[in-house]
Amino acid sequence: MSESEETSEAGLHFLLHRPAGHVGIGRAWPLLLYLHGRGEVGIGRTSLQRVKTKGSPPHLATLGKLEGFVVVSPQNPMDPTIVAKTDRAWEPAASRLAGLMRELLRRKELGIDRQRIYAIGYSMGGKGLVHLVSILPLFAAWVAVDSQPGWKRSDAHAAAETPAWVAYGSNKKCRESGMELATVLRECSKREVVEVDVGLADHVKVATLVFSGSSTHKGQDIYQWLWDHKRAS
Repeated sequence: MSESEETSEAGLHFLLHRPAGHVGIGRAWPLLLYLHGRGEVGIGRTSLQRVKTKGSPPHLATLGKLEGFVVVSPQNPMDPTIVAKTDRAWEPAASRLAGLMRELLRRKELGIDRQRIYAIGYSMGGKGLVHLVSILPLFAAWVAVDSQPGWKRSDAHAAAETPAWVAYGSNKKCRESGMELATVLRECSKREVVEVDVGLADHVKVATLVFSGSSTHKGQDIYQWLWDHKRAS
């Protein structure tokens, strides 16, 4: 896959990965948004490669393992010293994320399939994704991996209108957050909610297992499951 470092109109820096041989015009391509965790925040494009941590979707895209998707990986713009003191880091950037998604849809050379827009959030990104899905009716399905606690129930109620996959390990804080999130989503909607207990305590290993496709539900990994969902036109 080809990789480019880009900046949105609102100043949000992001990595964009396109499949090998990608030609936007003439074919519709699924778009996958990835929201990273706390350790990958940064200011300025000099730190942008941080989002490509080993085993993450942008890293897998670089290795050519996500050839079916155009992958966009923005970097949270909050100062790292401030992120360490707050439990809401992606939420303030929600309007900029929404703007980024709309920019990508306007780019004809990308040829994005508007019925196949997906999102994955890890840790801090998982919590932020609950909010983003609640305010941006673009996604066909979304995945929260070892989400931090602190998401709003009102956001989860709105996000429940979109199919969700919630994965968590045995870390007490993230496990409780994931279990509660899955429960609230099920209570609010008849949309599909997949809940997967990965069974590992290590926060990073949980993500690696899920992102690699080794953690499955009914024989499907997260990418196969996402692919099966289309948003009504």
